[in-house]
Amino acid sequence: MVVIPPDAPPDAPPDAFEPTFDFTCMGNTQGAAAANVTLAGFAAEVTVTLQGPDLQPSHAATVETCKASSTTCLTTDKLDTQTTAATGCPATGCPFTTASLATSGSPLDVYVKTTKGTNRPTYIYPASPVIANVMNVPGVMFTPAVIAALGQFGVTQNAGNGNMLIAVTDCANMPITDSANVVIVLKQNGQVVQGTDTFDLSQADPQLAGTYAIFNVPAGPSAGAPSAVTEVSATYKTKALRAHNVSVFRDATTATQLRPGF
Repeated sequence: MVVIPPDAPPDAPPDAFEPTFDFTCMGNTQGAAAANVTLAGFAAEVTVTLQGPDLQPSHAATVETCKASSTTCLTTDKLDTQTTAATGCPATGCPFTTASLATSGSPLDVYVKTTKGTNRPTYIYPASPVIANVMNVPGVMFTPAVIAALGQFGVTQNAGNGNMLIAVTDCANMPITDSANVVIVLKQNGQVVQGTDTFDLSQADPQLAGTYAIFNVPAGPSAGAPSAVTEVSATYKTKALRAHNVSVFRDATTATQLRPGF
C-alpha cells in the first residue's frame, strides 16, 4: 500500500480562494459594426456631505457624444446632445440615451462628455470603438468641493492637470477584483507618466471593485491645447489587457474601461 502524506497538517486552514476571470476575448479581432448604434448610461455627481463623499443624480446635465479625434466637440465633431431630466431622477443617476448614430459600417470612434455648471467635466472613452449599442455609460462628475477636499486625504491634484477613472474588467465585463495583481500604466509620448496618485476605489466601497481613480495626470499645456493623448494599459498577473489611447483634458476627468480584447 502506498501512503501519500497530506500537503498540510489536518487542522491547517484551507487554501485561499483563487479568483477566476474570463480572458477568452484576448487577442481577438473586432467584429463588424451595426448600421446604427446608441449609447445609454447615467449622469451623476460626487458631492461632499457630513458623512463623506456621496453619489447623487445629476439633474439637467448635458451629455454630448463627440468624435474621438476632436478636443472641442463643435459643429460636425458633435454627433449628439442630450439633457438629463430636471427633477425626479433615481438615486443611482439620471438616465440618458443618445439618438441612433450611423456608423457607415465602420466602428464608431467616439467619447461621451458630461457637463453641468461648475462640475468637473467628464470625458468617457469606451474600451474600443463602438460597433453595437452600449449600455451603462458612467457619466460621473466631481463637484468643486470634492476636488478642493482631496488635499485633506493626501491627494495631489494640481490645477491644469486631469484625473482618471479606470474600470478593469474581463471579457464578460465583470470587474477584475484581484487588485493586488493588477498593474495600470499610463504613457504619454511613449514615456510612463510619473507623479500621479492611484487609489483602488474598492477600499472605499466594495461595489467599486475593479475601479481605480488616478489623480494629477498631466493634460494639455493650455486652453488652446487642452488635452494630452494618453495610452492606458494594464496587466493582470501575466496577462496584458488591450491598451488604447484616450485624451486627458485640463481640469477634467477622463473615464475608460480596460478589457483583455475587443
